[in-house]
Amino acid sequence: MMNFTSLWRRFRELYTFRHEPEYIRPLAEIVWRAILFCILISLMCVIAFSVTVFWGVIDTLTTPASSVKPPVALNRAALENMLTQITARRNTFESLKTNPGPVADPSK
Repeated sequence: MMNFTSLWRRFRELYTFRHEPEYIRPLAEIVWRAILFCILISLMCVIAFSVTVFWGVIDTLTTPASSVKPPVALNRAALENMLTQITARRNTFESLKTNPGPVADPSK
């Protein structure tokens, strides 16, 4: 098995003489394998992250729900107050549509 220094020396030789046809193929093979290796590592990271998120969701879904009653989402007093405010705004808008106020002339 080749050690790292001889491997680096071989790669440097291939890159130095990259314009020669007999050096292009091994250099292209090294680049191709490096690209495939990066894709493989990226794919493994994506799969590991996906599995982690999936198991987190499954764990959340399988935990028993607490018996505490949730707060009331609809407060009748607040709803009535909001409806009266909306009605007042609608009436004001309708009155302004029928009786527009005086508009000052911007040229003066």
